[in-house]
Amino acid sequence: MITPITIPLHADTVPQTASQLSRYSRQISMTGIGLTGQLRLAAARVLVIGAGGLGSPIITYLARAGIGTIGVIDDDLVATSNLHRQIIHDDQTVGLTKVESAILAMRRANSTVEIIGYTERLDSSNAHRIIAEYDLVLDGTDDYATRYLVSDSTSKLGIPCVWGTVLETDGQVSTFWSAAPDGAVTLRDIYPNEPAAAEATCATAGVLGPLCGIVASWMAAEAVKLIAGFGRPLLGRLLTIDAFDSTTVEVTFAAQAHGLKTRPMCAVPEDVVTTWTTVSALAERLDGAQEKFLLVDVREEWERSVAVIEGSLSIPLGDIDAQTLTQLSESPVVVHCHHDTRAREASGRLRALGHPDVTVLRGGIDEWARSIDPTIARY
Repeated sequence: MITPITIPLHADTVPQTASQLSRYSRQISMTGIGLTGQLRLAAARVLVIGAGGLGSPIITYLARAGIGTIGVIDDDLVATSNLHRQIIHDDQTVGLTKVESAILAMRRANSTVEIIGYTERLDSSNAHRIIAEYDLVLDGTDDYATRYLVSDSTSKLGIPCVWGTVLETDGQVSTFWSAAPDGAVTLRDIYPNEPAAAEATCATAGVLGPLCGIVASWMAAEAVKLIAGFGRPLLGRLLTIDAFDSTTVEVTFAAQAHGLKTRPMCAVPEDVVTTWTTVSALAERLDGAQEKFLLVDVREEWERSVAVIEGSLSIPLGDIDAQTLTQLSESPVVVHCHHDTRAREASGRLRALGHPDVTVLRGGIDEWARSIDPTIARY
């Protein structure tokens, strides 16, 4: 017999009107939810981190399920290249912040839900403050630096975190909770440290749009189960989904494990100290005629055909080796990619090869297009 796990809530259950009960009647009729479970959903405060490929379906399902308060944090704008997978956005919201677009969609879907938007990047300065206001977190981010921050913050606060990731046709889902009744499990029990980056990342390899919906739906289901208190959540279990051959595999893990042998997706460099520069600082350097430095673009050639920063030198990440140093000499180097995952990897490689001065452009060409040169296409 499965013992349901129910998370503690910030607020007591709240009453529902007749029209609201009618809206959720197909949920209330479920043995595992009932009126008590629906009231718990109405009282719950849930934070969704990221309003992109995973966040879009998550937000949609949680709003329609009757979650009382939904927080959404994302610092990005809606771009046309998002629309094949980020289903909460559409042609009419291109150019808006993803948070604003998501709020508009949630209000259309369910006007009774309280919505809190954060148009900012989650980082070490705000993570604890924001996350502490919620009962449950769903991590829909697409870089490991943020995922480890979310996992560590929720672990310190004892708040459950539903986690998912996608790359090409592969997906992963799990639930982490340092205060779980049956034993603590966190992201670091699977992947103890931020792993070394693979050359294939979300930016270059792409992702199958419907797979985002599959993983996100699983994550939303985990949230409803944890709040209403039924079923068996993915605590201590990693579900892997292969959309290419239509298979799923479950891997079990426990606290204090040495980590699985599988490589996490969209990884970032391990044990590399990164020196950052901003797009505004780079613009000033490019405008200055006296300073000599090299701007190195480590994206693939097809990406440069879409968008390029004038004057940049193309050296794809996979081509960086000892011979690369002869092209760079000892000139200061700024490396950039689409966002900054590959640039961080390139920085680590160049430093390991002995280059003395390497800086990474935070946010990459996407941030450059958004903040400095809007004529550059975003993809």
